[in-house]
Amino acid sequence: MFNDIFIFIAIVETGSLISAAKRLNMSQATVSRRLQALEEELGIKLIMRSTRNFELTNAGKTLYEGVKDQQKYLDELVTNLSAKSQKTTGTLKVVLPTVMSYHVISPYLPDFLINHPEARLEICYQNRDIDLFRDRIDLAVINHRPTQQTLKIRHLASVAGYFYCTPEYADKYGLPETLEELEQKHVYAGILSNSLKPIFEHEVTNLKTGKVTTIVMKNASIYNNNALHCKPMVLSNKLICGGWDYLFQEELKSGKIIKVLPNYSFGELPFYLVRIQEHNTQLIKTFIDFIDECFGRIVEKK
Repeated sequence: MFNDIFIFIAIVETGSLISAAKRLNMSQATVSRRLQALEEELGIKLIMRSTRNFELTNAGKTLYEGVKDQQKYLDELVTNLSAKSQKTTGTLKVVLPTVMSYHVISPYLPDFLINHPEARLEICYQNRDIDLFRDRIDLAVINHRPTQQTLKIRHLASVAGYFYCTPEYADKYGLPETLEELEQKHVYAGILSNSLKPIFEHEVTNLKTGKVTTIVMKNASIYNNNALHCKPMVLSNKLICGGWDYLFQEELKSGKIIKVLPNYSFGELPFYLVRIQEHNTQLIKTFIDFIDECFGRIVEKK
């Protein structure tokens, strides 16, 4: 009925069925049929029609006066909502990876907020499994591919893992020349998975030959789930720890930290951008562009 009422308003405002049909991009027959359906549903005559003109009945005048402002209100409401959806306003709930964000994303968040002053961010830093629907998360960057089928998923980047130590450690304990020597003769830190279980199997790539093998390393003296804490442990000059180049970029550049077995990489850590498919506001689109820029810096430095 409401669509038919809006057609009735167009007929009154344009002065004819033909003009109303043009405004509404409908056929004249459709406009005439919808007007007739409205009159039948209301049980009253709204317009007295002839071949040359038409005249509103008293009931038609009453209906028009009662609903014309409502249509204008609805038109303005739709226009305002549409305009608002094109602005980077509102609150965005985001989950970001703890370690990677520290260097790759968080330093640039102030710039994002300065460029988009009407945006508000609620950020949770974590690496555990999440449920975007249950936790009402708009967007997440995670280091594993989610199993939920209804999410929109896109791979952002993958970073290769290496082992690191300090020159002081190398001077005191020597550097391992083989994977077996690293496992058997050195103190090193291992990795806890997102489920907080030690990871023993590692996919190792020989960067010279491209050969990929799987090795088992069970002799780590300490396991942790946050590579940020590997840096102070490495800088203690007392052990070897895993991570990736971006985590130690300043120390690698200055020589405070060096790679152990530099011809080998120990797996790759992938990062995915995930969001609920229906969540597609301008703020979300803009923040996705921001995340792409952040991870683009990793690719540029390779």
